[in-house]
Amino acid sequence: MPEIWAVLEHDESSEDSLSENSGELLAELAEIAQRQKEDTALCAVLLSAPETAPADMSLFSSLGVQHLYLLEHSALAYYSTEGYVSALAWLIRQRTPVLVTASATANGRDWMPRLAARLHLPFVPGCLDLDLHDDAIFALRAVYEGRAYVQSRTEMNRRTGLATFVPGVRGTPEE
Repeated sequence: MPEIWAVLEHDESSEDSLSENSGELLAELAEIAQRQKEDTALCAVLLSAPETAPADMSLFSSLGVQHLYLLEHSALAYYSTEGYVSALAWLIRQRTPVLVTASATANGRDWMPRLAARLHLPFVPGCLDLDLHDDAIFALRAVYEGRAYVQSRTEMNRRTGLATFVPGVRGTPEE
């Protein structure tokens, strides 16, 4: 079954909770997964140190997350570009998802383009909306500091697509 991944971030103020953008990102991907012609699994990916307290999982079941990938390594105790890129490159090579997304936070804008470059994968930054069909990513993005919008098409050529979503566009779904 094809998979769509949301790489979620921990809340910096509390190790055992997810960032406020997590629900928004998962809700967006749940809609994308539902629009696919074949059944597509919505998956969450968390990177953390082995001794980190587990995050609140109630959000996952309410938004229809079917798989959780938890990558634990001592190098992931604190954010580092190389740690995230190496861990996610390994997991992508193992599972080959259709789409990997993250919020366009400072960290997401840092590691996602480097991951795309390392694996030579198509990447669409700063999406406001996104859809997958005809082996391509169709994205709506803001340009000129939000004064105009552009629809783009990025060919995937049967490879994993990568994208970041601008946080705060959709809003956090209600419990």
